[in-house]
Amino acid sequence: MESVDDVDNIADLKLLHAKKIYLLLFFLAQLIFVGDLHGFSQQTVSKIVHAVSEATAGLFPCFIAFSQQVEAIQIGLYNLAQFPQAVGCIDCTHVPIKSPGREVAQLYINRKDYYSLNVQIVCDAHRRILDIVARWRGSVHDARIWDNCSLKDEFKLQSSKIKGVLLGDSGYPYKFYLLTPFLRPRTPAEERYNASHVQTRNVVEHCFGE
Repeated sequence: MESVDDVDNIADLKLLHAKKIYLLLFFLAQLIFVGDLHGFSQQTVSKIVHAVSEATAGLFPCFIAFSQQVEAIQIGLYNLAQFPQAVGCIDCTHVPIKSPGREVAQLYINRKDYYSLNVQIVCDAHRRILDIVARWRGSVHDARIWDNCSLKDEFKLQSSKIKGVLLGDSGYPYKFYLLTPFLRPRTPAEERYNASHVQTRNVVEHCFGE
């Protein structure tokens, strides 16, 4: 690692990419600028965070996409609890943010009373993220996020290249392409369905670290 003790201008910055990424991750974890702790001015850290965030976002299509190997995804999810034809598990998680200020701030307060973005993801059996929507305020319900995302339209199309179903919790509306658990199972078959559904869908909870 090269010394950066005297660096206070991003034009002169010659950091390794790993160090820039570290600063971004530290900022995202703590939600504070960290210049004083690492020998940079706040202005420099702010520019690094913005630049690396933009570069990382540009890689989105390379890493987050439904694979052409849909059959392999189905097999992976089936092996968890024998739920057939599932091609992903869907859920939302709240990512804490600073208050955006002004009148809109209240719209970012979630049901647990802190500021957040409500982020929707779809993952496979290996917790690989297949789709993500990260633009909704914390006060927005999971079902509304799903109802307004482009992935829903792909699943609705009979000609969609994504053949299979998603597994979601009871916060989502039941559809032929989005299966949710029975709220009050009445038969052994419905109980088996719920057990398999829950065990399979748990993978998305693990993806969130829950």
